[in-house]
Amino acid sequence: MKEFKVQGVRCGGCAGKIVAAIRVIDPEARVEVDIAAARARIASSETSARLAETITAAGYPASPVED
Repeated sequence: MKEFKVQGVRCGGCAGKIVAAIRVIDPEARVEVDIAAARARIASSETSARLAETITAAGYPASPVED
């Protein structure tokens, strides 16, 4: 899974918007959003860059977490 730091996630509604945005580009993606940690974990065939761009475009600035 790819992990991202995500800014501005404060509630389940925010998390839902991130999940919906990712599912537009990859309907089969598995998305987990940890509101308390401000992190998203995504299993997807899309690149990390594309996923981060999609989350950011949804209104939540995101950057990949390096291992």
